[in-house]
This record gives sequence, structure tokens and C-alpha cells, in this order.
Amino acid sequence: MYKFKIWVVAGLCFISVVWLSSAVRPNLPNETNEPDRLPLPTDAFSRGISLHDYEVKYLFPYLEKRIYDQEGYAKKRGWVMDKMVRNTGPFINGKSYGVHPAVRIFYSPEVYRWLKNGRVGVIPDGAMIIKEMLPTPSARYEHLKKEEVDATVKEWTVMIKDSKGARDGWFWSYYGVDLPADTDSYPFDYPNSGFGNYCIRCHASAVSEFTFSSLDNILGEEGDPIQYFVDDSWQNDVTPDSTESHANLAEVLTPGSAVVGEDPVANSLFLKQFDSWEQIAYDSVRKIPSETYDHVVAPGMGTSKKSQSNQQFLTSDQCMSCHDGNGAPFGPNMLDPSSGENLSPYGEWNWSMMGLAGRDPIFFAQIESEMALQPQQSKMLMNTCFRC
Repeated sequence: MYKFKIWVVAGLCFISVVWLSSAVRPNLPNETNEPDRLPLPTDAFSRGISLHDYEVKYLFPYLEKRIYDQEGYAKKRGWVMDKMVRNTGPFINGKSYGVHPAVRIFYSPEVYRWLKNGRVGVIPDGAMIIKEMLPTPSARYEHLKKEEVDATVKEWTVMIKDSKGARDGWFWSYYGVDLPADTDSYPFDYPNSGFGNYCIRCHASAVSEFTFSSLDNILGEEGDPIQYFVDDSWQNDVTPDSTESHANLAEVLTPGSAVVGEDPVANSLFLKQFDSWEQIAYDSVRKIPSETYDHVVAPGMGTSKKSQSNQQFLTSDQCMSCHDGNGAPFGPNMLDPSSGENLSPYGEWNWSMMGLAGRDPIFFAQIESEMALQPQQSKMLMNTCFRC
């Protein structure tokens, strides 16, 4: 009996060690025996890995190799997928009215368990939702074998749960095989990966966890995906470029296309009035960086009650869902369309009095004085003022 108790205790200890080693395993770069374990973005960034390197060395190869769908391994981990390639909107007269191209989505086991549990609770960090995107409409793929559809996939959008990175809890990414990774260099295009990206302008309306995922779409579950009207116009057309819609969303003005004024000239009347100031050469003045896509992300919730209670979440810089004039194929929303440059993505806010104040050196001087006078409130002042 004594030996039996020892063996039982030893067995329980072994099980506990195995469970803990898998549960608390750090999200470090991939080990050779675990090719599907991506590092969490915040963990990678904290180790000095840049966004560009995270994309090029980890995330994009993971997608191109389709690790999430590797035979045997994905099933062992518990990944599940959609029943079929499906549309995200109608297709009429050769034009797609979907919010994405045709899609086929894969769900990590954490997401699947959350859905099976009735969307109760919080999806844990490390969970992933991978959306494969293909040229519309989905009728193109109805009679193709799975491996034939697999070979067609050339672009993805991805959600990686990483609650330390942003208030919404997700790292968002878009990747197309023919698009180079962003090098964060001039002319500073809108990044395809990051926290608080333009994806949330639609996903923020989801009931919970910023995802519209449904068991109705998943293979082996009851129910049917939502169906949209699709006419026959696609049968004779040339296969469209499925990356077009996402390229339009992230497109910025071509460098040099903005109207360039004359060189700045000092205002003589201003200098006469404020004669205590010495004239400073323009080249020696510190410039405020370009504000085309100023981006401030509401920080992650953290784990302590203190970090959660001190959040000052006032607004978002993702206004394009309603205010952009490039919302193809639907056209402008909530604005009067006219010829000229499209200032709408961030323009309505930037050209308001509050937006202009954020570019005003006097505003920054005022902030510095308040921080000097109220050092104990410096974090609150910065958070409150710069959220607007």
C-alpha cells in the first residue's frame, strides 16, 4: 500500500509538471520541434525584434508555409476551419460588395473552445484567427479540391491575441505574397501589421472579442454560413486581383503629390512685436514629424487592478469606416463628394480646431509647463491631452 501511494503521488507530480510546462511556456521564437508556435508580438518587441523582422522572420513565413493547416500537426493541436470558401457580401455586375474578398478562415484551438463555450470569458493570449482571402466570388471554388484551393491562396489577414499590446487585445496583420514588408522608412506607408490598425474600425462593432467568428461557419458544426446574392457576371471575367481592396484601404498619397508652397518667410510685423526673440535659422528648428497617419494606441489592460483602473480611454484614431472617401465600392460616406485630394481618412479630425492644436508648438509648450507645475500628474496630463 505504501509503495502504491508513492507511485500515485509521483504520477500526479509528473502530470502536474507536464501540464505546467505547457501552460506557462514562454512565447519565444519558434523551436524546431514546434513550428506552429509564433512568439507573441509584445514578447518579440521586448527582446529587440523590430516589426519588420517579426513579419519577415516569423509571421509571414508561417502564413506562406500554411503551418496552421499542415496535415496531422494542425489536427493534433486542434485547429479547425470553415466549411467552405465563402463570400463576405454580394457580387453584382462584376463587382464585389463584400467587406473582404472571398474568405476561408482557420481558428486556433483557443478560439474554437471559446466559441463552443458560447463566447463566454476571454480568449487567451496566443490565440489566432487566420483569414485566407481569394478572388471573389466563392462560386469559383465550389468544384475544386481542397489542395487546389490551397494553391490559390496568396493573401491573408490575421488576428493574434496579445492583450499587453493594446486595449482591444489583438495584433492585426495583412500579408500578400507580392507585397514587400514595410521597412518603416520614407514615405512611411500605412503599416500592414500592428496594434490598433484600421481593422478595428469594423471589428469594434462585434459583440465580444472584436471577432465575428461563428460556429455556423466551421466544418463539423451545425448551421450554414450567411449567403449573399451572386449573379453570373463573374463567369466570363478575368480573375480579379484579390489584394485590390486592402491595397486601397492602406494607400497613401504619392510622395510629392501634395501642393508645395513657397519657402517659409519670417513675418516682419511679428518679429517687430516680439523683438526679444532672436531670429533662428529655419534649418536649425526642430520640426514636428509629418502627421499623415499619426497613430496613438490605447495601451493594453495589463494584469494588475491598478493598471486596469488607470486607463484613460477617450477616443480612437480609426475614423475611416464612416469618414473616408475611398470606401470602394460603396463610395464616400458622410461627406459631400467633390473633385480634389481626399482629406477624409484623417482630415476631418486633423483640420478641426482640436486637431490643429495638436500640431501647435504653443500647445506643446503649455503641456510642458503643466507637467513642470504638476509633476505628480504628468502621466495623466499626457494621457488625457494626447488622446484628443
